[in-house]
Amino acid sequence: MTSSSQARPPLSGADPAGGAPSGGPASGFKSLSWRLALWMLAFSLAATAAESGISLRAKYLEFLADKEDELREIEESNLHPLAHSLWNMDERALAIQLDGIRQLPDVERIEVYSEGRLAAEAGSVASQGRLAAEAGSVASQGRLAAEAGSVASQGRLERSSALTYEFRGKSVPVGELRVVVGLDAGRDRLRHDAAITVVLESAKNLVLAAALLLLFYFMVARHLRKMAGHARNLTVTGLEQPLVLDRTPPRDRGRDEMDLLADALETMRVNLSTSICGLRSANENLRQEVSRRQMAEKELKATRAQLQDILDSMPSAVIGLSAERLVTHLNATATKLSGLTPEQALGRPLGEVLPALAEYEPLVFQAMRGQAPVIRDRLSLAMGETRMEARLVVYPLRAAMSRGVVVRVDDETQRARMEEVLIQSEKMASLGGLAAGMAHEINNPLAGVLQNAQSLQRRLSRGLPANEGAARDAGISMDGLERYLSAREIPELLGGVRASGERAARIVLNMLKFARRSHPCHEAHNLAEIVDAAVELAQSDYDLIKQYDFRRIRIVKHYDPDLPMVPCSSQELEQVVLNILKNSAQALGAAKDRAQEPTLEVSLHAEEERAVIVLRDNGPGMDEQVRKRIFEPFFTTKALGEGTGLGLSVSYFIITQTHGGTIEVDSDPGKGTAFIIRLPLK
Repeated sequence: MTSSSQARPPLSGADPAGGAPSGGPASGFKSLSWRLALWMLAFSLAATAAESGISLRAKYLEFLADKEDELREIEESNLHPLAHSLWNMDERALAIQLDGIRQLPDVERIEVYSEGRLAAEAGSVASQGRLAAEAGSVASQGRLAAEAGSVASQGRLERSSALTYEFRGKSVPVGELRVVVGLDAGRDRLRHDAAITVVLESAKNLVLAAALLLLFYFMVARHLRKMAGHARNLTVTGLEQPLVLDRTPPRDRGRDEMDLLADALETMRVNLSTSICGLRSANENLRQEVSRRQMAEKELKATRAQLQDILDSMPSAVIGLSAERLVTHLNATATKLSGLTPEQALGRPLGEVLPALAEYEPLVFQAMRGQAPVIRDRLSLAMGETRMEARLVVYPLRAAMSRGVVVRVDDETQRARMEEVLIQSEKMASLGGLAAGMAHEINNPLAGVLQNAQSLQRRLSRGLPANEGAARDAGISMDGLERYLSAREIPELLGGVRASGERAARIVLNMLKFARRSHPCHEAHNLAEIVDAAVELAQSDYDLIKQYDFRRIRIVKHYDPDLPMVPCSSQELEQVVLNILKNSAQALGAAKDRAQEPTLEVSLHAEEERAVIVLRDNGPGMDEQVRKRIFEPFFTTKALGEGTGLGLSVSYFIITQTHGGTIEVDSDPGKGTAFIIRLPLK
């Protein structure tokens, strides 16, 4: 047997809501009572029909036997009188005898033949078929001596007998007797009796079936329906209602199958109630366990999220590796450096996720084998298109259930840059002190040169009585002396000496200003003065003059006269401009086959609460790859030993970190280079 969990439609005669049956025994032909009654009625009718058929057949055979006996009795009682009447030719007696035979039941015709002709007859033959019975020898072509009656039945029984007369001790054949008995009337009587029997038996069976239907309904069906409704209502909330049948208690009549079924349903209800109570208790325990598990999972997720946030907040790249050197975890910094999503990186070797660390994979084995951290400093790693100064630390996992390592990559580019800036600052401070000492040493003889040049100009000029007296004493005139000096260009030479001395004095002054340490607080300065001082320093730079004379570069200045004072460190900003000017001059000096005059444009203007410094040259420019790395520490396009690669990186640090501004570079190959510096005005 198979069971199905699909919903079933309500039974016929049952309340759709699951209650008691909605009707009595006439609620539908699909009920068990009706089916039982119909089957009993059909069986009874079939039995009645079979019994009636058998009885009808038996009665019919008995009827035929009776007619055979009747024909024999006719022969036994009438053959001798008929033979006597026929011998004596007594037609009147023959007719009376035939009419007497004709009055017998179902005798339809009697014929008497004598010497081949019909001697007498009674009745007529109208049917086509007949049942013949003969006794003795009969001449079929004798004449009809007498006849009586007629044959009207389709079914008949006929018998022919020889008529003999005892004459002088001998049997003399005198004729033949033929009797026809009709069967149709007897058959009709049998059919009528059978029909009456069938009708009576059917009525009796119908009454019996109705009685059985009512009896079965009141004794079984209605209780089954109530049990079905009760079973249908056995839900989680309906188990408290017991089953009560509308019948006599078992103690008064004895227990039967219905009581057993009711007890089984009641036991099932009690068991279900007990099971549901147990299930409720188990469900409550399960709910509490699920609640505890959900709380634990929630706390675990929160802990994982917190740990992930802690790891993602770290500036260092953290990568977890299994014993097979496969990535099991990485934080946001490592994801950014690898360029892969966590889903793409997990389960892959370290060398595939971060190719820059492929050559350091032996450190993983060393850390796992020695169960001690392995540290490497000052590593230059290529992360994509940039390089970084990094510190690599490999920590072995010490848990007994897990083996692997944690790789931490610290970006020390900024630290290295700061160290280089500090070193550069110390160098600049040392150079500043040296420059200050040299400036003081140069200032003394320079002051003597300027003073003596000024004294020479005064002692060779007109209008001074001392000059006039000295000329007269020497026997020359001032006019002749002036002509001589003019012819020898002495005044111009003295002017050149004095101009050169004054220029040297300004250079010494700029060197002294540049050598002074900047103060932590920024003061308002005029950008034009700072830029001009940087230009003068660039023009006096010995290295620039040795490689390419800065004075051969055409300087074009575009200064906004309404540009306000800018809060800044003049020494640091002057250093930035000087670094950019030196790079531009070196680029212009390296250009070959120039069709244009080397030019450097300097513009100052205000733009949205910012002061903008634009330093543009018409040099060879740079490609995209160089432009992206121009501010990286130690990056240089010069030959080995000609540059440190720190000038522009230090300038970038000064502008962005110290002054809170921005510095950008715009360049294309063959179209020159422009550095744009933006400084806040407040």
